[in-house]
Amino acid sequence: MRNLCKLLLALLWAGMGAEAAVAQYTPITAASGSLQIGGNPISTGNVIAIAVNSSGQAIPVHAVGGGLNGVAANGNQYTALCAITSGGITGTCRVPDANTANGGVGVRYNLQISDTSTNSPSSGQSFVLTQVQGISGATWALDQYIPSVSTPAAIANTYTIAAGPPTGVAPFAGLYLNSTNNTLYLANNGAWVLITGSGGASITIQTNGTANTLQTTLNIKSGTNVTVTPDGSGGVTFDAPALAATVGNEVSRATTAEGILTTNLANEVTNRTTAVNLATAGAISGILPSAGTVIADYQLKDNAGTAPGDSSGNGNTGAFPGSAANPTWYAGGITLSGGQYFNSAGTTNAKTIMVQYCMNYRTSGPSPIAPQFDTLFGNNSIAGVIFDSQSYQYGYSPALSVNGAPQTTWTGGSLTGCHNLIATLGTASTNVDAIYLDGLLQVTGPATTFGKSNGIYACGGASSTFATYLNGTMQRCTFWSTYLTASQALQAASLARTQAITQGNSFGINAPITTVSQIAATGDSLTNGEGVTPYTASLSTNVTFNISNFGIGNIGTYLIYPMLATREASVYAPQAPWNIDIYWAATNDVSTLGKTPASAVANILASCRQLKSIGFKVIVAGPIDRTGQSTNMETIASLLRAQALTQCDGFVDLTAVPLLGASGANTNTTYFQVDAVHLTAAGQVLVAGYMSNAVNALTGSSPIACDPALVTSATYASTAADGCKVFNAASNAIVDTLPSAVGYTGRVIKRCNNTTSGTNAVTITAPSDYPFNNVTGSTTSVIAAGACQNFKASVVSTTAGGDYWQTF
Repeated sequence: MRNLCKLLLALLWAGMGAEAAVAQYTPITAASGSLQIGGNPISTGNVIAIAVNSSGQAIPVHAVGGGLNGVAANGNQYTALCAITSGGITGTCRVPDANTANGGVGVRYNLQISDTSTNSPSSGQSFVLTQVQGISGATWALDQYIPSVSTPAAIANTYTIAAGPPTGVAPFAGLYLNSTNNTLYLANNGAWVLITGSGGASITIQTNGTANTLQTTLNIKSGTNVTVTPDGSGGVTFDAPALAATVGNEVSRATTAEGILTTNLANEVTNRTTAVNLATAGAISGILPSAGTVIADYQLKDNAGTAPGDSSGNGNTGAFPGSAANPTWYAGGITLSGGQYFNSAGTTNAKTIMVQYCMNYRTSGPSPIAPQFDTLFGNNSIAGVIFDSQSYQYGYSPALSVNGAPQTTWTGGSLTGCHNLIATLGTASTNVDAIYLDGLLQVTGPATTFGKSNGIYACGGASSTFATYLNGTMQRCTFWSTYLTASQALQAASLARTQAITQGNSFGINAPITTVSQIAATGDSLTNGEGVTPYTASLSTNVTFNISNFGIGNIGTYLIYPMLATREASVYAPQAPWNIDIYWAATNDVSTLGKTPASAVANILASCRQLKSIGFKVIVAGPIDRTGQSTNMETIASLLRAQALTQCDGFVDLTAVPLLGASGANTNTTYFQVDAVHLTAAGQVLVAGYMSNAVNALTGSSPIACDPALVTSATYASTAADGCKVFNAASNAIVDTLPSAVGYTGRVIKRCNNTTSGTNAVTITAPSDYPFNNVTGSTTSVIAAGACQNFKASVVSTTAGGDYWQTF
């Protein structure tokens, strides 16, 4: 048995530093000038390749012998970082081969192409090619992949050509060719959109295969399908379908089984005279629903000046308020960084208000007085239509408000990110208030006194006694004198979003272009600190991290979940070695929101799965004590002890920390505030130590992958990062002291002795707080040469807390 252990250890150490073999590599190439944004080659940029499966979820790809060029390891997830110079890929850029013959079954790639220059109009912009397949062979040419130009959240569907649009038929998703007058309509989310050429002229449509002679000419074969995709510069490209052979002058194309066009991109660009660049050659024009009742429509295309133009035809030109309250123009709209807005005109009696915007989360900057608002629009006489948030940084739990009194509260998610928001305003006797997000009804409420003659509305803030802020951008602000229906709200939202895209706005989630590791702290008021500096400010980790604190007061796990895909995803950095989410919530579920411990834990585990699908490693923390809730907290902790490590990557058992989680610990005023719920500054620092241990444990060695650096010194003090340490006592005896097991519930660590000569001992010493196996006097464990010893952190008491190292 001893010889077998030695053999196994020898095989283990021989394999340290080497990964399991996978498929062969394929270099990715792109010819100079071929990778473009806005029609111009990317002068300096990169291509990030993330391996995904057919469902779009990231999958592990292990490097072989150091393998990938510019590799950045995210746990065991490797991504290639390819350099772009003058529109072409430079240097060696390799990814594991997806050819099934070489073992890469089901491997596809999400390719993010980014402009990292600082001297071009597209600086900082990027677009994503999703689930690219067939990367295999000696080389794979990125500039031959079709569709090669796409941007997130843009129009990309297949539309059928018809003779219409038919009279009296409501629009639905489709592309319509009117063969009588050669006009082309795009029906998008319930709204007719006329495609126009330069100067607003109609595009000439040819259906007989005649060669195109003008960029504004669209040549398509009658009765076939056409794919509409963005052209990368705010316009759209109408691309003829894949055909088995040449028909007329259309380009012959071959397709893969999943319809990916494989014709050389250079030839496609030459032959695609069907391209209509709406940013330079024309515009998408569409009629707003209930157009005759539009009071003012600020499309924010001005790009200069202090008087935003009104396109309603009513002459209600807007006005910047002056000085520091003025927004800043950019090519796609206006930027607002806190307390900035512009005044509308003639909107006193508005019954419907629409804003197309992007709201950033904020952890610093202007701090409004209570009540705290992130304001999209407001009325300066009645404190307006504002979105009251318990944590203003995130636009969470929005509500229409009158003089600070919330009405029509929606608790289904956050207003952060890029959205279209429409509020329809009832009166005291008719209709009801309603909130539409991206054209879909979210909530209705009681009829109120909105819309009475108390002054004009402001866009992006409110000139009131309340401190109001929007941190982000705005692309459109529109007012109606009528109350829009649900179908009209959907139509208006679709048009506003389309118009904003044609102005060059990209509404996808753009991953941070950084190689610095990221920590996202997700949770409730315990995470945000509730009046004191949060634990995230005191983290001490072995890896350098950018840290984002997403704590929201009185939020429950079921309300956190729908935010993860946009809020936490906004800080996920694909090139960074580590992206870690620390999830700490559940206390409000059972204390103030009427949920059960089991439902809270189920939501936590679902959040783990969601965050891991984004790419995060997830550390879950157990609850601390709370007045009158000790039993519920202990129940949640017990469930997490049994399940957290089955679906998450780490578990911090704060319930097992006697000073924080023991029954009655909340009466200790050193660590708890007077409300016996929230932590003091000292309590937050205490939590930071345990959270840091968990992060370091995740980024350090593990029982599966031992630290290859042998310990030979006579004494050693193990740290949180030492999941597995290997000792060699050939020269002297070694004593290793383990760290406290408190807070580590469920974690397993390993200690090995690879000594092959001499009789010196390797002795593992228990920490000072609890002996091994919680047995008095059991303070040391000797590891024989060629053997290993495992230790597992186990709870001393569910009510008093504490953890000891169990030997096995």
